[in-house]
Amino acid sequence: MMRKYRFKRIVLFAAVLLLMAGCIPERKIGAEYLSKRQNITLVIRAPEWIKMENLSYDSLKDVEGLSQREQDSIKYYNSQLLQNIKDSTFIGNYVKNLKITLENQGYKTMLASVNDTIFPVTGNAFLINIGQIELDESKIPIRDETQYNGKLYGADYDIAKLEMCFWIEVCKIENGIALQPPRLLFDSQEQTDDDDGYFKLDDQSNKMNYVLNQKEIQPEDVYSYASSIGSDHGFRLNDFLLNEYIAYSLPQKKNRVLLGVNPNFGLLLRIGAPPFQEIHQ
Repeated sequence: MMRKYRFKRIVLFAAVLLLMAGCIPERKIGAEYLSKRQNITLVIRAPEWIKMENLSYDSLKDVEGLSQREQDSIKYYNSQLLQNIKDSTFIGNYVKNLKITLENQGYKTMLASVNDTIFPVTGNAFLINIGQIELDESKIPIRDETQYNGKLYGADYDIAKLEMCFWIEVCKIENGIALQPPRLLFDSQEQTDDDDGYFKLDDQSNKMNYVLNQKEIQPEDVYSYASSIGSDHGFRLNDFLLNEYIAYSLPQKKNRVLLGVNPNFGLLLRIGAPPFQEIHQ
């Protein structure tokens, strides 16, 4: 038993060494990149407004004779949440935490207006252009069932869902001009109402009732989530730039290992997928 245990430990240790050895070039170059982040300026440019669409199935009953613009307007004002969301607050919370997170990782940052095309930066710089933010509201039908004394009881209700989509363009800045074409990255997150439902038998009437405790999404919840997404995107943009640097340094190596940075300890670690979905135009 002891020999088998020692043999297993040796095999495991050898496997770990092989894994580390396979990552040595990427890790070495990755560590080099992390040491250079203080020399990189990231120019953040965000939209002035958010595209909002109410996709709920009951948001518009009669469309006869209405233009598309009129339909969209009616659906917007029939929304549970969208009509109460302020573009400036959502974007402000997102950008604030994106900027703070990037700076905490060592980058220099600069905010640019949506109309800016020339950027007063020198040296190594990138434009992080939040090309579009879209909020889509919809409803998810929920069916809850239970059996009691051989009889099936059911209850139906809806919960609201808000999907938040981000399109982020990343491109190098040279001589104050963003080089084209940009790399286009995409990410989506969602929030839903909190729901807790259960069946309760009324002993007096022998009737099965359904009790639903539902906490609807509030604008404050959305603004708070926008802040969290901004922080998350700050870490993931660092991972994206890190792997781009590794790819530039190892152009001939196939099947390069993807690396990320642990946000709590700042250590390089292997990740299983790119930090963003890239859209190839």
